[in-house]
Amino acid sequence: MEKGLAPFHANVFTRFTLRSLRANRVRTTVTIVGVALACGLLMAVLASVTSLRAGLLERSRSLDGVWQMSFDYTDDATIGNLETLAGCHLDRLATRQDLGAAALSTDNSVYSGPYLGVLSLPQEDLSLPRAAGDTAHAVVPSPSVEEGRLPEKPGEIALPAYLKGVELTDGPTELEGIATSATSEGELELGSTVTLAAGRRTWLDGHPEPVSSGDPLQIDYAYETDASGNVTSETTTPLETLSDLGAPRAFTVVGFVYRTNNTLLTYQGLAPSRQIFDSLAQMALVLAVVIVVAAVSLIGNAFTISISERTRQFGLLSSLGASRRQLRRTVYTEAALLGAVGIPLGLAIGLAATAAVFAVTAEGWSLMLGDDIAVGLVVAPLDLAVAAGLTAVTLLISAFVPALRASRVSAVDAIRQTQDVRPSRRLRRLFRRRRTAMDDFSADGRRPRGLAARIGGMPVFLARRTLAVTASKSRVAAAALAVSVALLVTAGPLSDYLTGTVGYMDYGNADLMMHLSSQDYSSSNIAEDPVASDLDGIASDIAGVAGVREGSVSGVARATASIRLGENDVNWRGIDTFNERTNRYGGFQLDRQGYGQAVVELVNDGTWRHLADTLGLSGAQADPTSLSCVAFNLVSATNADTYGSISPLTGTAGSVDVLLKPEGLTNDEWLGMGDDGRYSLRRADETSGGVVDVAPASELGLRSVSVPVAAYATDLGDDFPIGSAQLADTTSVTLVMPMSAVEGAGLTDALWLSLTEFYAGFAEGADEEEVISGIQDVLAERGDIGTSQVVNLRESLREYRAMTFTVNVFLYCFIAITMAIAVANVFNTIASGLMLRTREFATLQSVGMGRRAFRRMIFLECADFACKGLVGGVALAALVNWGFFTALSSSISTLSLDMPWGHVALAFAVVVVVLAASTGYALHKTHALNLVEALRADAL
Repeated sequence: MEKGLAPFHANVFTRFTLRSLRANRVRTTVTIVGVALACGLLMAVLASVTSLRAGLLERSRSLDGVWQMSFDYTDDATIGNLETLAGCHLDRLATRQDLGAAALSTDNSVYSGPYLGVLSLPQEDLSLPRAAGDTAHAVVPSPSVEEGRLPEKPGEIALPAYLKGVELTDGPTELEGIATSATSEGELELGSTVTLAAGRRTWLDGHPEPVSSGDPLQIDYAYETDASGNVTSETTTPLETLSDLGAPRAFTVVGFVYRTNNTLLTYQGLAPSRQIFDSLAQMALVLAVVIVVAAVSLIGNAFTISISERTRQFGLLSSLGASRRQLRRTVYTEAALLGAVGIPLGLAIGLAATAAVFAVTAEGWSLMLGDDIAVGLVVAPLDLAVAAGLTAVTLLISAFVPALRASRVSAVDAIRQTQDVRPSRRLRRLFRRRRTAMDDFSADGRRPRGLAARIGGMPVFLARRTLAVTASKSRVAAAALAVSVALLVTAGPLSDYLTGTVGYMDYGNADLMMHLSSQDYSSSNIAEDPVASDLDGIASDIAGVAGVREGSVSGVARATASIRLGENDVNWRGIDTFNERTNRYGGFQLDRQGYGQAVVELVNDGTWRHLADTLGLSGAQADPTSLSCVAFNLVSATNADTYGSISPLTGTAGSVDVLLKPEGLTNDEWLGMGDDGRYSLRRADETSGGVVDVAPASELGLRSVSVPVAAYATDLGDDFPIGSAQLADTTSVTLVMPMSAVEGAGLTDALWLSLTEFYAGFAEGADEEEVISGIQDVLAERGDIGTSQVVNLRESLREYRAMTFTVNVFLYCFIAITMAIAVANVFNTIASGLMLRTREFATLQSVGMGRRAFRRMIFLECADFACKGLVGGVALAALVNWGFFTALSSSISTLSLDMPWGHVALAFAVVVVVLAASTGYALHKTHALNLVEALRADAL
């Protein structure tokens, strides 16, 4: 009989569960939304990892082909044996002939070594199955053509792109006894003729295995060290030679090409080294754990509230004969119904959101992967199964404890509803100390005791008592709020850390950077250089090009000079810190007597006037014809392990002495840091091939020119063309001077010219390509410029912004969805908790509590939630921020531990909105019922 009633009982409990879900539509909706968000976020994480993997795989296939294994062979029999042994496992096969290598002269070997390898184009065997589904890509792609085309007939050749414009000359080679076997008629360009005599690369020790023509030169290194283990000399010995040289043949150059590396097996997960996908998998695992924990908190809390609401109902079912197993099944049925709706909805939301995010960030991914490789949504059945399975497990875990609680409800306790409140141990101890029920009130029974109650009256007293009685529920709400706050606050520093690599894009407001040099670039004398000595003229020519923003052109000639500073003008502690952290170029270029080297940025008149406005200079200091300088007082103290910066100057010196060159200085002499740490006159020793120190600069009696220091600065403003990060990347003091004043003071002979650059900005709506072309035409018309290179900084900045936007989109999408789960948890906890107190509210109203006092009590309870949530969340965020700081401070020594107070303020606003919405909804549903209506509703 019991067996026959089982379907009936199951149907009754299912109807009971459905009725309960319909009766609490908001809680049901919030729970389904939480399940859908958790499932959607899991799906988004898994789909993102799969899609990124597919994008990387597509990139490798496009660039490197789909081959998985390569080997060398010497005859067709080897290929036949391979096909026989591999059988059905051999899907595609391509062959390429190694036609030998030609020896390059010593002058030409600086480009890629002593050999020019000659290879045929790859040929694929089309008779094989080709069943792997990758026929859209070549097994071994032909080299990418930079200019021209690939060879199509005998006598044609495509050369590496780095040889374009190079003349292959005859002469000695790096190989003993081997003459040059690769020459050209003039500089290489399309249509040029190149003559090659190719041979085989063989081992000198007679090893039979040949050396591939594309491999670097095989060399044996030998070192000699001193007693301290320092390397004193290094010798290299070639291990190979070129043999069996063929007859010279002439080829016509039809193209210039380049090649790429091979990474396919890594992206397919078949290679032993696959750190990139291990990292992606670990990231997905961490995110999945965070999502599951947040989801368990939300869904488990929803089930707990549901059980609390139906305590009486479970007790009645128990009294009517329902077993514990049937009561547990009721809760699991509810979980299954919620999952049946939430999981498919979450999978759809996750896939749609991932597709939208990849569509929005397509440009960023294309720039990061390069070669216009797109990353689109890739849906893997395994990802769908894992996301759905993890969500189902999350539902099961969330429902487990509430199901046990429901099965243990006593019929008598349920009818009395004594299970609704379980005093804590602290509360029970407090109750035991009481003698009467009126201990908390004054002697006349009119006023509650306690400081808070005396200040706030009865609403404060009742709010405190409610929070004490429902401490566990309060902790749940506060914890959910804390998670939301921590996620939002942590987003600030996390975004900064992830996108903090903008230092290299530090060019102020400049959109274009132009590297210019004169036709005779061998001279380091500014007066003899027509480019450096005419900064204003060239800047004026560039400013006249249509599309150049007015007032945006700057000219900078970088030079070096010898200087002298007072001992009290130098921050020796900072200099010592620099020398301890970095060993770049022998340490900081300043000795203890104050003699050293300075980098001098010579600017045109307009740039100096802009700089003077930025720094607040006036009068003679702002006049570009008046000699003065700005000391940039920041130097990067960076090595492979740490990053930091120091201020090399104390900022007290009113002037800097620029040393004039010693009289009679020869071409093999210069001023520089000596081996003994003193700034000295140095000379190249032809006998030993080394450098000797002639005399310290302090003993040479050098003449000098005193240059007034107009200002000390660590930031020259956005209008200055060179950013602080680049100016600080030096080992010397950096001075900025106006070129006109330097020329007027006759200081040009004291400076060694390094390079000359110009910067400009695009006018609004200007065509960038036309502006660049116009600038190149203007520079070419001058006739005194040997080489010019124009770099579009705006394009580089667009690429950087696209990549940082991509990072931030994924970061904030994850945080937003996780926060939504936490916010739903808060809403569910607070709203349902208030709705469960309908009888209490009606009772308070019936004994005379007015609406104002009632709202005040509720406000105080919510304020307690808000304070605990904000304090806990900010503390948790500070802990996470400290973790980031600890992890990064080992490599960034000057990193400061700062709290993102803007995000803290935003978190406060979010908490206020969530609490207001939760409370408003709950109070709207309760309607502050009178006692009779509350009892009637409770009975129903």
